[in-house]
Amino acid sequence: MKKIYILLFIFFLLPLSLYSLDSSNLKNGKKLYQTEFQELIEDSIIKNQLSEIDRLSKLYPASFSSLDFSRSYYDAGICFYTNGRKMLALKAFMKGYDAFQGSLFKSKCAYYTAKILYQNANRPSALFYINRALELGLEAARKQSGTNTEELDEISKLKRRIRWEYISRLEGLPDDSISAIEFDGDDLWLGLWTGGAVRFTRSANILTLFKGKGGGLISKHVRDIKVFQNRVWTGCYDGLFFFDKKRSFWEREKGELSSITVKKLRVIDRELYAATLGKGLFKFNSNRGQWQRFFYGALYVTDILQLNQKIYIATLDKGLFAYEKGLFKIVFTNIPVKCLSELNGTIWAGTHGHGIYLVDQKGGIKKYTTENGLSSDYVESIEKISQQMLIGTLGGGVSVFNNRKKEFSYLSILDGLPSNDVMRITIEKDKVWFGTLSGGIGILLTENLGDI
Repeated sequence: MKKIYILLFIFFLLPLSLYSLDSSNLKNGKKLYQTEFQELIEDSIIKNQLSEIDRLSKLYPASFSSLDFSRSYYDAGICFYTNGRKMLALKAFMKGYDAFQGSLFKSKCAYYTAKILYQNANRPSALFYINRALELGLEAARKQSGTNTEELDEISKLKRRIRWEYISRLEGLPDDSISAIEFDGDDLWLGLWTGGAVRFTRSANILTLFKGKGGGLISKHVRDIKVFQNRVWTGCYDGLFFFDKKRSFWEREKGELSSITVKKLRVIDRELYAATLGKGLFKFNSNRGQWQRFFYGALYVTDILQLNQKIYIATLDKGLFAYEKGLFKIVFTNIPVKCLSELNGTIWAGTHGHGIYLVDQKGGIKKYTTENGLSSDYVESIEKISQQMLIGTLGGGVSVFNNRKKEFSYLSILDGLPSNDVMRITIEKDKVWFGTLSGGIGILLTENLGDI
């Protein structure tokens, strides 16, 4: 008997609108008005019976044929949202976006879905929906079907807030000028121009500063960081240091690298190289635990890169070199090269004041400068992401070269960068980290690696 009473109780608690629609009105072909449908949606969301609307619309399609589903779900969502019932609103907006109709309100539903997800710290999902809102809004604008520029501006502003997060003095950094970004599992290592080195243990939310203390990192002018063989090697303005992870202790490297500026640290074929400003390029002999001079052709080395069987060496005083089978050859000279990258077998050499030189495997050279698309001729970093090259510059933010389209787009402070002086670019899964001068770090969330 108790089960029967419970069933009767549930039966009479069903929303009147659902019950009446399911019985006579819809069977007789009654067409629903937009306001009726909105009320039905609100009832079904409160009672957690959204699936019933799907069932009825399939069972009696004639009754629902004149309705804009997305608009009704949007109106229901706005009603919940303005009354502070955001989780109920989220259900309505998501359902409105999923409606298979060419409605203007699909974009609005996607926008509010993204807004609520962002407010609840679900940035990856929020980015998906805001991208769909922008796509639908732009499509509507092209068709001149009613989407105005103010709506598109609001969508773009929300996308910017969703995509970017920042690390700066406000989060505890002693210096907003970033020279290095290195990932070591849960640990994030940051090099600072005048603030030493920082280790941020992300799971524990603990930030540790190493700067000029006994038993700590003596230098506060860090230029690069590389984790290699249980050591955190740290190239500084006044020498090379390493942090022994097993002993949690800092040491200054002995010998020629003890007091020279170390500009760049790279691992090539499981061997560590150190580019210096003043003594050329060194290679670490792991068996002996010693550094050995590798390259004497120039004193001021800024970067190295391996491509196929060649090692390319960037210098400030002698241009670009290539090393192969024991021989060093000059690729081009009299150009100060700051950084190197590679795309589809072509070397990209960023220079100080001369833009970018592209060197193919046959020795052919092409240039990009401000005259043909580059945002600044002073290039500090280049990072490959999918078929795009992200180019960090002094004064010009980031130039993004799309290799398929052979064209540039740009990121600047107007797009969310914390500074237009970009010193480091590092990729981590679906995030791009930009280390800047005076602006700290900007972290760009991408829906996919081509979404820059």
